[in-house]
This record gives sequence, C-alpha cells and structure tokens, in this order.
Amino acid sequence: MAEDRPRTGFGSTAFYDRLFAEALSLCRETRDYMNGAGGQPVPGAAFDHQLAFCLEGMRLTARLTQVMAWLLVQRAAAEGEIEPDELAQARWRLSGQAVCLAEPTMPLARMPVRM
Repeated sequence: MAEDRPRTGFGSTAFYDRLFAEALSLCRETRDYMNGAGGQPVPGAAFDHQLAFCLEGMRLTARLTQVMAWLLVQRAAAEGEIEPDELAQARWRLSGQAVCLAEPTMPLARMPVRM
C-alpha cells in the first residue's frame, strides 16, 4: 500500500526534522551570542545603540521561534495529523512578516558584523 512506503522529499518527516534542527541550532547560536561577548555593552556605545542591538537580537530569536512552530505544524500535516483543508486556515500560517521585514532599528553598518 502507498501509505506503508516511507515518504521522501517535502512529505517526509525527516525533511522537517532537519529543518527544525537547523532552526533550533540558529536560535541557540543567537542566544549564545547575545549571552556572550556579543551581548555585552560596547565601551563608549550610546544607550540607544545597545538597546537597538538587543532589540534586533530579540527580533531574530522571536522569528526563529515562529519558524520552528510553523515547521512543527508542517511536519504534523506531512504525517497526516492535520488535514490539508485545516492547514490552509489562517491560524497555521507563518505570520509576523511586517516585523521581520521592518527596517532595523539602527543602521546595519553600526551593527557588529556577526550579528
């Protein structure tokens, strides 16, 4: 039967598992960067510069978290736990594009290169 064959490509849970692991890794890397030297105050930097830097870090981790949740929903759909018509509902869509695509709160040239 077709249902008994392993799924490959976009329909495979392994595909979503790899993407989820990558998003989780990026989220952890961002957290570690912000908690380490990257998140430390730069001597002589203005408060608004430090605040903008923290805001960009929060925006990045929030977006990665949203992507991780969306990937879990996609995997559930691939496994048949969510029906295609239910998956099309607005509540399952990846949202927050306005926040993600908004201009940074400070010029990118003033941001640390790694950030």
